[in-house]
Amino acid sequence: MALIDQGTDHQTIFGRCRAQLGVLCRGVLGEARADEAVAQLDKLVPALGDRPVSAPPLWSGMCDDASPYELSVAMRSGGSSEVGRRNQAADVRLLLEAHRSPASPQAYWRASQRLTHVLCQVAGVDWAGVRQIEDLFVPRVQQPFFVCQHGLEFRADRRALGKIYLNPAASGRDPWEVVGLAAERLGVVEACRRLRRELPASARVTLISVDLSRGSAPRFKVYVRRWHATPDELTDAYMRGEHAREQDIPAFTRLLTGSEGSLARRPVFMTYHLTKTNALPSRVVLSLPMFPYCAHDGVARDRILRLLDHFAIDPKPYLTVHRAVCGVGVVQGPSTVGSHSYVSFQREATGARVTTYFCPLLYAPRHGLLALDPQKNFWADPTGEAGPIPTPHGVSTHTGE
Repeated sequence: MALIDQGTDHQTIFGRCRAQLGVLCRGVLGEARADEAVAQLDKLVPALGDRPVSAPPLWSGMCDDASPYELSVAMRSGGSSEVGRRNQAADVRLLLEAHRSPASPQAYWRASQRLTHVLCQVAGVDWAGVRQIEDLFVPRVQQPFFVCQHGLEFRADRRALGKIYLNPAASGRDPWEVVGLAAERLGVVEACRRLRRELPASARVTLISVDLSRGSAPRFKVYVRRWHATPDELTDAYMRGEHAREQDIPAFTRLLTGSEGSLARRPVFMTYHLTKTNALPSRVVLSLPMFPYCAHDGVARDRILRLLDHFAIDPKPYLTVHRAVCGVGVVQGPSTVGSHSYVSFQREATGARVTTYFCPLLYAPRHGLLALDPQKNFWADPTGEAGPIPTPHGVSTHTGE
């Protein structure tokens, strides 16, 4: 408990992140694992570029209000929240973006490279897969939505696992061309080619992720945005993954949106896990934005609880992350908009898995949801005072799974 409670500064970005991560990990994983997670974050902060929350925001496409970190919890059916068995029920995740001032794609890229090195040392993971492809993603354009983000998983079994997320549009080349070259280097080119052939023309590849792990081949994931998709169309895509059940997606979308119609108000993410040994994805994940499908966070909370009940998933980890984000450093009410960012669904061999994602809303009370307006000069001035520019390359970067 000492690491969590001593010296926490809610007035800086990662001071607040530290406090929220401690509350979340303590509630989901237990005291000892929470101390370890917070200590790990402390070692990363010098590479992240911490700033006072009161300072004008630097650009970030990670969350709708330009907050540069996101907390999430992955929950499984059949798990238990009982101490000592929690690892079967939930994992805690933290998504981070390294910043530098003044903000620019090139400055963020250099900061992300430093963070990769530090994270690998701190977490004991390997970045061999990233080294094979990183030259393809060096930013060459001035307005990419993002360039690089890092993910960490905190598990009760203490298995080290991280991810790096890269934007193919940042290179200035055709995104599918960049993804195809990366897939070729990592040995999953056949699965990638087949995926591209089967996607509708309206689908857009927006990012890829590669594992930062230890002792195993890195996983390669492709994230695709779908516009105006119906539950039937999403089910067709979802059924290409292993363990999928046809009734999963209609139930998931209905419970979260309150409708059985097309998801036309904001696009969704489909995530495809590609492997060397299979031309089909080993898993397909659907990630759905809560806003504007839920009018405010109170509606989102009620619908998520019904979703977890439908799939027989213990709600305690979700309620813990809700308390961690909404109860540390900022006062939020049930009518707040934007704390719940996305919810994702996938089917594993052992059952259903739901992940809830939370935005800390560091800037929304003062600046609104900055990342939802594609006409502002994000990199030069995220508050919009610099005036309109052409739409930036890429779209909202929520990374799903």
